Amino acid sequence: MKKLIFLAGLSIFTVLIAQASINKEKLFPSVEGWERQIYEKEHNRDNLWNIINGAADEYLTYGFQKLYRAEYTTASGNVITVYAYEQEDLTNTFGIYAQHRASDYTYLDIGLQGYRSAEALYFITGNYYIQLKAKTENKEELEKLARTIDQSIGIEESLPHGITLLPEEGKQAYSESYIPNNFLGYSFLHSAFTATYNTEEGSDSFEIFIIKLANDQEVDQMIQKYLDFVKYNGDIEGKSQFIVSDKYNGKVMIGSKEQYVYGIVSGNDAIFSKYIPKIQGNLP
Repeated sequence: MKKLIFLAGLSIFTVLIAQASINKEKLFPSVEGWERQIYEKEHNRDNLWNIINGAADEYLTYGFQKLYRAEYTTASGNVITVYAYEQEDLTNTFGIYAQHRASDYTYLDIGLQGYRSAEALYFITGNYYIQLKAKTENKEELEKLARTIDQSIGIEESLPHGITLLPEEGKQAYSESYIPNNFLGYSFLHSAFTATYNTEEGSDSFEIFIIKLANDQEVDQMIQKYLDFVKYNGDIEGKSQFIVSDKYNGKVMIGSKEQYVYGIVSGNDAIFSKYIPKIQGNLP
């Protein structure tokens, strides 16, 4: 009986090893004519500091799980190191990726979204944030490897739902982000999907945010904490929208609909009048 149990355990262990191997093979597929080295060591939440030191806290904030690495030597002799950050879910993966991009980068149709510089390429697919870094400049090799990895992982792509609720009109390209904690610098504001917008004149910008919570009670508590902080002294009873003066963030509109808290930061009356109906219309 003990032997059977041991053999069953060994069989399960073998399957687990095979699954791990398959996972890395999908993350780091072979490329014809290129040499590939997949590093056995994986970094987790306890030892991420050992490889990226001061940047580890940011990744951990966005639900970091594991870091996998591989190195490719191309036919031209270029060496490309690939880092695959596995995050908790799509929302957090998009969130950490969005912290590292800028609107003036060269964007690519790789994965859910990607961009490159002369010697590096970044993209996200599912809950993986993939970073490719080359020793010498070769955009074609970077893109070839990135597309091969994307196809190998093979995840159907879609933006986090909260991002799709933000109005499109006036939105700055590639300005969407997800802030898990301390949104606008306040500990009681969290899980915010945001984007930056331009006025019709283009001279001023403002921000729109949407937060989904578990129930009406959490919605009421979040708004009340914000109103208390900014010392709002207007009537609250029966109202679902409030315009306040926030000494750190300018004129702010904050409101609620069902399980959502939404708002406009650094706006004015004209902006509020135009965008409040657009936000409400996008919410379920």
